[in-house]
Amino acid sequence: MFAQSPIPAAKGSATKDTGGFTPGWTLGTRFEGSSSGDGSVYDLGSALGYNFSPHFGIDAGAPVYFVNTSSSIKKNNPGAVSGIGVGAIFTDLRLNYPHHR
Repeated sequence: MFAQSPIPAAKGSATKDTGGFTPGWTLGTRFEGSSSGDGSVYDLGSALGYNFSPHFGIDAGAPVYFVNTSSSIKKNNPGAVSGIGVGAIFTDLRLNYPHHR
Protein backbone atom coordinates (compact mmCIF):
# COMPACT_ATOMS: atom_id res chain seq x y z
CA MET A 1 0.00 0.00 0.00
CA PHE A 2 3.01 2.32 0.24
CA ALA A 3 2.90 2.86 -3.55
CA GLN A 4 -0.68 4.09 -3.26
CA SER A 5 -0.01 6.84 -0.71
CA PRO A 6 -0.55 10.43 -1.98
CA ILE A 7 2.40 12.74 -2.67
CA PRO A 8 2.48 15.63 -0.19
CA ALA A 9 1.90 19.15 -1.51
CA ALA A 10 4.96 21.27 -2.28
CA LYS A 11 5.90 23.93 0.24
CA GLY A 12 6.97 27.44 -0.72
CA SER A 13 6.95 29.16 -4.08
CA ALA A 14 6.94 26.97 -7.17
CA THR A 15 9.12 29.42 -9.10
CA LYS A 16 11.94 31.68 -8.06
CA ASP A 17 11.26 35.43 -8.39
CA THR A 18 13.61 36.61 -11.12
CA GLY A 19 12.92 40.31 -10.57
CA GLY A 20 12.17 40.87 -14.27
CA PHE A 21 15.43 39.33 -15.44
CA THR A 22 15.45 37.49 -18.75
CA PRO A 23 18.73 35.76 -19.60
CA GLY A 24 20.11 35.83 -23.12
CA TRP A 25 19.64 38.13 -26.09
CA THR A 26 17.68 41.38 -26.02
CA LEU A 27 16.54 43.75 -28.75
CA GLY A 28 15.26 47.24 -28.08
CA THR A 29 14.22 50.25 -30.11
CA ARG A 30 12.95 53.77 -29.52
CA PHE A 31 11.64 56.56 -31.72
CA GLU A 32 12.04 60.22 -30.77
CA GLY A 33 11.67 63.47 -32.61
CA SER A 34 11.07 67.17 -32.70
CA SER A 35 9.34 69.39 -35.22
CA SER A 36 9.04 73.16 -35.61
CA GLY A 37 8.60 75.77 -38.33
CA ASP A 38 12.26 75.32 -39.24
CA GLY A 39 11.91 71.61 -39.95
CA SER A 40 11.96 68.29 -38.15
CA VAL A 41 14.51 65.87 -36.74
CA TYR A 42 13.64 62.28 -35.85
CA ASP A 43 15.80 59.59 -34.29
CA LEU A 44 15.20 55.84 -34.56
CA GLY A 45 17.55 54.13 -32.12
CA SER A 46 17.96 50.38 -31.81
CA ALA A 47 20.25 48.17 -29.76
CA LEU A 48 21.10 44.49 -29.60
CA GLY A 49 22.24 43.20 -26.23
CA TYR A 50 23.00 40.18 -24.12
CA ASN A 51 22.17 39.64 -20.43
CA PHE A 52 24.87 37.55 -18.77
CA SER A 53 23.26 37.60 -15.32
CA PRO A 54 20.61 39.55 -13.41
CA HIS A 55 23.32 42.12 -12.66
CA PHE A 56 25.41 42.39 -15.85
CA GLY A 57 24.71 42.90 -19.55
CA ILE A 58 26.07 44.55 -22.68
CA ASP A 59 24.43 46.46 -25.57
CA ALA A 60 25.50 47.74 -28.99
CA GLY A 61 23.62 49.72 -31.61
CA ALA A 62 23.40 52.76 -33.87
CA PRO A 63 20.79 55.52 -34.32
CA VAL A 64 19.29 56.46 -37.67
CA TYR A 65 18.44 60.16 -38.10
CA PHE A 66 15.74 61.62 -40.36
CA VAL A 67 16.15 65.38 -40.98
CA ASN A 68 13.66 67.44 -42.95
CA THR A 69 14.11 71.16 -43.69
CA SER A 70 10.91 73.17 -44.09
CA SER A 71 9.97 74.44 -47.54
CA SER A 72 10.21 78.11 -46.42
CA ILE A 73 13.83 77.58 -45.33
CA LYS A 74 14.64 75.78 -48.61
CA LYS A 75 13.10 78.65 -50.60
CA ASN A 76 15.29 81.25 -48.85
CA ASN A 77 18.38 79.02 -48.67
CA PRO A 78 18.73 76.62 -51.63
CA GLY A 79 21.73 74.96 -49.92
CA ALA A 80 19.58 73.65 -47.04
CA VAL A 81 19.21 69.90 -47.25
CA SER A 82 17.08 67.11 -45.85
CA GLY A 83 18.20 63.53 -45.50
CA ILE A 84 18.66 60.28 -43.66
CA GLY A 85 21.87 59.27 -41.94
CA VAL A 86 23.35 56.77 -39.51
CA GLY A 87 24.80 58.15 -36.28
CA ALA A 88 27.75 56.95 -34.26
CA ILE A 89 27.81 53.27 -33.26
CA PHE A 90 27.67 52.80 -29.49
CA THR A 91 28.26 50.10 -26.89
CA ASP A 92 27.51 50.03 -23.20
CA LEU A 93 27.92 47.82 -20.18
CA ARG A 94 24.94 47.53 -17.85
CA LEU A 95 25.21 46.97 -14.13
CA ASN A 96 21.86 46.34 -12.47
CA TYR A 97 21.15 45.93 -8.77
CA PRO A 98 17.36 45.86 -8.46
CA HIS A 99 15.70 46.82 -5.20
CA HIS A 100 13.61 43.91 -3.90
CA ARG A 101 10.64 44.82 -1.73
